Amino acid sequence: MLDHLPGGPVVVMGTSMGAAVALQAAASDRRISAVISIAAFADLRTAATERAPFIASRRNLEDAFRLAETTAKFRVDDLSPVAAAAKITVPVLLIHGDHDAETPYAHALKIFAALHDPKRLITIPGGGHRGGLTPAVWTRVDQWVGQVLPSPDRAATENLK
Repeated sequence: MLDHLPGGPVVVMGTSMGAAVALQAAASDRRISAVISIAAFADLRTAATERAPFIASRRNLEDAFRLAETTAKFRVDDLSPVAAAAKITVPVLLIHGDHDAETPYAHALKIFAALHDPKRLITIPGGGHRGGLTPAVWTRVDQWVGQVLPSPDRAATENLK
């Protein structure tokens, strides 16, 4: 997608797995100007292990990880937004519900701790994995984007100096 954009500031945004992808992309692609991450997991192994304890044994999970790695040609432990966070140099906004039963809020705290400034965490009180993006939260997202990205008028003024 980034190869087909005309340039200018690019804010990537994702929810859950998409948030994990956005964070990892920002760690390696300098075309990304900022990240909005909603309900990201800290790493795939932990997220899968936390979500599957009632339906899969530890051995089932390890077998599934090996199958995924072989079939999709990747390493499960390489899918780690918390590891990527230390390499991110652009502003990041994390949004996470503090009652998320699918991806516990602790994942957001781990990612936040690994990020460099500028960073912000919006906690949605009582929020779960989905549905917490109320108009009030969107207003905060808009304000954050306005703070971390130069406005077109400001950028044009800077170029004239």
